[in-house]
Amino acid sequence: MRSELWMEIRNDRLKGLSYVNIAKKYNIDRRTAKKYALDHKKPSYVYKNPRKRKIDAYTSYIDELG
Repeated sequence: MRSELWMEIRNDRLKGLSYVNIAKKYNIDRRTAKKYALDHKKPSYVYKNPRKRKIDAYTSYIDELG
């Protein structure tokens, strides 16, 4: 997601656009548009349970080579 999108959605809501119109404009769900419009801080995304990579078992060995 573009980082400016959150601010653009908030500005459009302040201009008087409805959540449905904002959702159509940015091709997102209306509930997402509402969430971004009501949120006072920029949304951040963090994986709750990051997946293990196959290479994780070999990273120490790779570091020794380099």
